[in-house]
Amino acid sequence: MNAADLPVAILTYNQSEVQKEGVEWIAMPNDANQYAHDLYQTLRMLDARGFRQLIVESVPEKAEWDAIRDRLQRASY
Repeated sequence: MNAADLPVAILTYNQSEVQKEGVEWIAMPNDANQYAHDLYQTLRMLDARGFRQLIVESVPEKAEWDAIRDRLQRASY
């Protein structure tokens, strides 16, 4: 199985109207504290459901988002 065959999850602030088989849009909170709270729960849920590809919309370049940005960057490697 190659990467193109795997389901994809997209974490975003705005759910897309574009629907495609194998792609799930996850609406994330705009608040940094709530985002941090929901992030690991969302990642665990996606892992349990077999998602192996994850696209994450960039978080804001503000101080309250620094820790989240750092965690996402570390997880992407």
